[in-house]
Amino acid sequence: MAREGIDGFRLDVINYISKRQGLPDGNKQIGEMMHYYGIEHYFYGPHLHDYLREMREQTFGKYDVMTVGETPGVGIEMSKQLTAKERKELDMVFSFAHLESSGHSRFDVYEYDLNYLKNYFIKWMKDYGNNCWMSLFYENHDNPRMISKVNQHPEYRVVLGKLLAMIQLTLKGTPFIFQGQELGMINKAFTQIEDFKDIESLNLYAELIQKMPEQMAFQKILSGSRDHGRSTMPWDDTENGGFTTGKPWIKGDEDYKVFNAKSQMAQENSIYYFYKTLIAMRKANEALIYGEITFVNEKQKNVLTYYRKSAEKCFYIECNLSSKFVRRKQSSKGYKRILCNYRGENKQLRPYEATLYICINKPTN
Repeated sequence: MAREGIDGFRLDVINYISKRQGLPDGNKQIGEMMHYYGIEHYFYGPHLHDYLREMREQTFGKYDVMTVGETPGVGIEMSKQLTAKERKELDMVFSFAHLESSGHSRFDVYEYDLNYLKNYFIKWMKDYGNNCWMSLFYENHDNPRMISKVNQHPEYRVVLGKLLAMIQLTLKGTPFIFQGQELGMINKAFTQIEDFKDIESLNLYAELIQKMPEQMAFQKILSGSRDHGRSTMPWDDTENGGFTTGKPWIKGDEDYKVFNAKSQMAQENSIYYFYKTLIAMRKANEALIYGEITFVNEKQKNVLTYYRKSAEKCFYIECNLSSKFVRRKQSSKGYKRILCNYRGENKQLRPYEATLYICINKPTN
């Protein structure tokens, strides 16, 4: 009889475990800006590293498991202190700075700029160090769906979902795929505030309608609510997406009739199969996991291009980060195209095009 095991642990807001002696009051100005008080005293507390090392020594370190810490507010330098291999604290952290474009918060009504994501990943890939290992993710239970944040036009849903998969599964680090992301799930089409269950969303709405028209407040909640990531999983095209024959805990929409697990698994050109293909390629090629990463054309807006290289193989990844046609910067001569989110070829990069090439010849140092 098969036995289940544990591969690892996610540690919720783990950087908050150390508090300053006496629990001092927080700064009023910081509290008003953050909407909660005292965080400057505990988001990176005085004994954080002591506690993490003790926890690892007494628990995780005794087993073949990995740890990933949820660490809001922690940037790259603090992350190095938490995850560097020689420090023996955490294996990885979830840093959230890339989930919103610069200057925006989760409840802003705007289109996410993938150039910001590009610059974020380039910085971490270059500066994080070989003794640290990065987590790669876009979505979780506290955030809206990434496709909806970037571009809500139905025309781009599939190619955009595949573009995000290409980036996530060819960068250096461990990909974390949130439920439904592999199906190309988007934000739910809630139509009234009563559709929401998330207490954060409901409380914020109550505050916002004191300051602005109800429709404007509703649009802000619709843009950033955690309920988008907490909706039921669409297994098939039957009522409620096959999730339940009863009444689901949260209202859905009609999207499950097309984008569900059963239909995605039946289509070889689906987002699901794109993820499946990329995961298989990653497992079969160490260059896509541990290989050296080299970015090119860094200054060109709307283009993300890089190489993944090992002693045996070399891959080239070419991505268009916009809904416009973009001129290709690199010649693919000497490389074979092995995966693309478009059929056929084009002299220009098509909207949100993502292509993976492999070097025909063995790479040279």
